[in-house]
Amino acid sequence: MNYPKLIVTRENKILTIDWSSFSSDIYQLWIGTEPNNETKVLQIAEKQDFIKIKAEFPIYFFRVLLKNGTEFFTREGLVDLEGTVNFRDYGGWQGSDGKNVVFGKLYRSDVLSQLTSQDLEYIQNQLGIKTVIDYRNEAEREANPDREWSEATFYHLDPNADMAAIASNTSEKSVAMHQKHSFKEMLETVEGRAKIKKLKANMIEQYRQFVLSPQSLTVYRKVIQLHLKEENTPILQHCKGGKDRTGFGVAVILLLLGVSEKDVATDFFLTDEYRKEHIASRMKLYKKYTEDKEVLDNLRALTSSEPEYLAATFEAIKEIYGSFDQFVQEGLKISQEEIKSLRSLYLV
Repeated sequence: MNYPKLIVTRENKILTIDWSSFSSDIYQLWIGTEPNNETKVLQIAEKQDFIKIKAEFPIYFFRVLLKNGTEFFTREGLVDLEGTVNFRDYGGWQGSDGKNVVFGKLYRSDVLSQLTSQDLEYIQNQLGIKTVIDYRNEAEREANPDREWSEATFYHLDPNADMAAIASNTSEKSVAMHQKHSFKEMLETVEGRAKIKKLKANMIEQYRQFVLSPQSLTVYRKVIQLHLKEENTPILQHCKGGKDRTGFGVAVILLLLGVSEKDVATDFFLTDEYRKEHIASRMKLYKKYTEDKEVLDNLRALTSSEPEYLAATFEAIKEIYGSFDQFVQEGLKISQEEIKSLRSLYLV
């Protein structure tokens, strides 16, 4: 069911909760730090349409009661950890039969190598994540190993997505070194600039390969199988930036749950919102070396979630299989019974 939009933002540890789009309809609002345990009542004054509170936890959940008796649940998008920028619960979307994707069981993130001790404690004791799917290749894992916790099982599932691995390298130090030894030299030659101008096209092809590559299909089938076992939940998918390999994995899960392509795309593009400072930092470095708009556009495309990327996977699915349902059956080899089981686990 589609509910009114409760807008929740945080800045400098201050949480702003905004219900202005349905202020005449709201009756009561509860807040909590765990899904389905929103126990603290937030007092709503007459004609008030937002409230600010101190954010003491990485994520808050909300229960909203409308004057007509309708009740719904929602949450912040981002889990505000110290060591990640794109760690989030991707529940809440409307799925099959008017049901919504459950909160607190499905997570996505960027690399986990910079998690603090406090982050780890929160992930273990509050989120309770039991399964981690790491899409990075061996070289990426060796360079930046995840900070693991004993209560979780870590799976290394590499879909052989080399362009995605390059695109996800977002740290300022890595970008500077990458430019100094590679991009800067490439920008000084006609041949090098021509290669850079193909980066977006190469990324589009990478997204097609998520659908076409046998290794990729094997990996994402395994991802679905892991989600089919309730004892594995909550489950976290991640890569380096939480953008491409994770983006496709999350898209597959959401589509299997009956979420619309439009909403899947919206979730996909949220990555750019949470990584905007990293993207801006990278572009600032690139602009030190070139003013060529076409070159800069391609470099931005390498680090962003472009509309053409997810569209390329949808187009490849329709081109090769005819429909997403056929792709699931023939490409991923997932049965209707398995889809029903998946929906019983993650739709409420």
